[in-house]
Amino acid sequence: MASNKQPKVSIIIPALNEEQYLPQLLEGIKKQTYPKIETIVAISPKTTDGTKKIAQDYHVKITKGGLYSEAKNNGAKIATGDILFFFDADVKIPTHTIALAIDLIEKEDAGYGFIGYKFTIDKKEYDEVMKLISDIKYLLVNSTTSVVLSFLASARAVVGASTFIRKDLFEKIGGFNEEIKYMAEDVDLGKRAAKYGKYLYIPIKINTSSRRIESMGLLKYVYTMILGLLMDSINRKAKIQFYKPRVNGDSSYNNKDFLSYIEKKN
Repeated sequence: MASNKQPKVSIIIPALNEEQYLPQLLEGIKKQTYPKIETIVAISPKTTDGTKKIAQDYHVKITKGGLYSEAKNNGAKIATGDILFFFDADVKIPTHTIALAIDLIEKEDAGYGFIGYKFTIDKKEYDEVMKLISDIKYLLVNSTTSVVLSFLASARAVVGASTFIRKDLFEKIGGFNEEIKYMAEDVDLGKRAAKYGKYLYIPIKINTSSRRIESMGLLKYVYTMILGLLMDSINRKAKIQFYKPRVNGDSSYNNKDFLSYIEKKN
């Protein structure tokens, strides 16, 4: 439940060989305007690069990681925050991300949800033709992602790259299901949290790397996203629709209003 005092935030980051991406996320957290943040990195025992040294250099809490659910649960066990944020290590967060998120979470008295995101291009060394092709590619990728995220929000689901949940709710539902070894632990968490907490989709577009798309390939990624959206729609017998974010219970609140709200906060 929301309270009058400013809640403490715990950011939990599962990590396996993340020396390339982890510094940019930890630097982004360090620059947040929100004052009450602790950071926890759950490092897999299989890590062989400099991930642990990077975490130590940033003076964050370190705990044992593992597969997704185990790593996130281990981070939550040592977290002292009132609200838990679970970020993938390749996420970039703008300076006001946590402050804006907490403001909306408290106004809405939300129990769980996620922050929207978009993919950014990792590879920078393109000539003009390749840059144009790459720009078109990521326009398609982010358009597809936006539709999928919007539908997930309408279905009150969450995504693992940028999930948040109040710690008391997290503990009440028993955290992430460690029987789920590789994927969909976030979807499962959202389904169980929905029984007890209010949902909120926060349409701040934080950035995540393009490594998933580069490894899968564009066509496979788009195909997977669209197929998953259609199958989920059939399973839920739900209509694909765009989610309209709300603030203070105002259902007429839209993305244009949200951008205006962000500008005022900044």
